Amino acid sequence: MAYFYRTLIFSVLVLCPTIGLTKRPTAYVPSVIIETVTSQTIHTPLEAIGTTKALNTIILTPNTTEKVSEILFKEGTLVHKGDILLRLNQREEQAALDSARALLSETKEALNRAKGLRKSKNISDALFKERKTDLLEAEARINILKSHIRDLTLIAPFDGVIGLSDISLGALVQPGDRIATLSEISSLKIDFDVPDLYLKDLKEGQTLKASVEAYPETLLNGVIKTIDTTVNPNTRTVVIRALISNEDHLLKPGMIVNIIIESSPRSTLLIPEKSILQEGKKSFVFLFDPKTQIVKRTPITIGSRIKDKVEVLTGLKETQHIVTEGHFKIRGGTKVSPQKELLHPETQKEIKALQKVRRPHDPI
Repeated sequence: MAYFYRTLIFSVLVLCPTIGLTKRPTAYVPSVIIETVTSQTIHTPLEAIGTTKALNTIILTPNTTEKVSEILFKEGTLVHKGDILLRLNQREEQAALDSARALLSETKEALNRAKGLRKSKNISDALFKERKTDLLEAEARINILKSHIRDLTLIAPFDGVIGLSDISLGALVQPGDRIATLSEISSLKIDFDVPDLYLKDLKEGQTLKASVEAYPETLLNGVIKTIDTTVNPNTRTVVIRALISNEDHLLKPGMIVNIIIESSPRSTLLIPEKSILQEGKKSFVFLFDPKTQIVKRTPITIGSRIKDKVEVLTGLKETQHIVTEGHFKIRGGTKVSPQKELLHPETQKEIKALQKVRRPHDPI
């Protein structure tokens, strides 16, 4: 009987080898989203903060000590080059000038008479030269008096806006006393610092946009006027001076300005920011091989960030494929199943061609 049972069990095992055995499980292949690395033309905006300065500005001050006799300007108004702004007491100088002009008239008449007498040889050469000298001295005295009167008159040296003033009629002023400020603000200078690594993207004559918090919806057009010749060794920045139009006088000197400069267009590789793995200061991506469908952890160097995209400086090439979603499922050397509907058309063709030669039980 024992022999019979042993024979039966042996026959069952031989004829039905799969009884009591489980089916071998299929290896798990994680699904990930893949995108193709492409080259794009970008304009990287350079942002900076600057301060407005008047194109020209001076403190108006008298050239001599005297009392104020006339104030001919109004605070906050526009004046033009050559306008008389203020007069100091100049009664004595004006009286001396009137006397000098009368003397000049007499010396001219005396010289004319001497010329007539010289023709008839009724005057000596010495007396004739004396009459000419008298005329020159009279003219020189008038010029001196006019110069004194100019020192007693404050004249605008350029077009500009008069600032606040605390000077009153009759006040005694002297050189160095502040009468008011005169600022040319139809155009404004803006000085701002830029890191030296951006110098290659900047040049004189380059345009920019500027805005201030007081008028957030107003964009002002400007142009780079001068790039400083030295870089600050402590901050590694260089001072840029730009000019902006301010014909309507919206801006005032001393305001903080937000500046945006569009750099020259360049072609570069851009990838989604979400595809990057960050470890300290190092950046990585998972590079996908369409032939083996295996991902490789690859270090990259990143550059500018533009919205949800990041510029790749080194580590990737155009038309390569990277994982953008599903990082938590994989590691370097993992075989993955790409979501074909999100792939670049060329990548879809590659994968489709490879699938034609796969065995039926191979995962796709």
